[in-house]
Amino acid sequence: MDGDIAPMGELAHLRQKHGFLWVLDDAHGTFAWGKNGGGLAEEFNCEYDVDLCVGTLSKAASSLGGFVACSKIWKQWIQSRGRSFFFSTIAPIPLVAASYVSICHLLREFLQAGFYCVAVGPPAVPPKTARIRLTLTAVQTTEDIKRLAALISKYVKFQVPSYIDSSNYTSARL
Repeated sequence: MDGDIAPMGELAHLRQKHGFLWVLDDAHGTFAWGKNGGGLAEEFNCEYDVDLCVGTLSKAASSLGGFVACSKIWKQWIQSRGRSFFFSTIAPIPLVAASYVSICHLLREFLQAGFYCVAVGPPAVPPKTARIRLTLTAVQTTEDIKRLAALISKYVKFQVPSYIDSSNYTSARL
């Protein structure tokens, strides 16, 4: 979630040497890395070493859903054995209700202002690190970004960290 990249070449070498199952969570690499948007495995030329590649359409594709790229045998195994886990990460109802009330207004305001956004919470991110994911497009103008900055400023208190000398601190300007 924070942009870390695994040592793909080293993992490919270890996979070839030891023959372990390699499942690559490439949610942030799909359509963003690789010559053809094939993700980190394509970028580091190790597509044939990865057994299962989990990707999403909600990041670079600005859509919904996801996929598992794998062999036919793995596909059949997942379809026959994985069904009981499809909804195992659903949060408890009281947590969902409280979260829904607290973010509903915020999401509505962003959407009404013309910005596509979704909430991202556990288990996709660690507890107490929930985020709002905004999707920007090429059609948005500098004025749109200024409106977005003003909208975010209503909810986020921007401060210079105490360990930084604020006399030398320069903030970004649009």
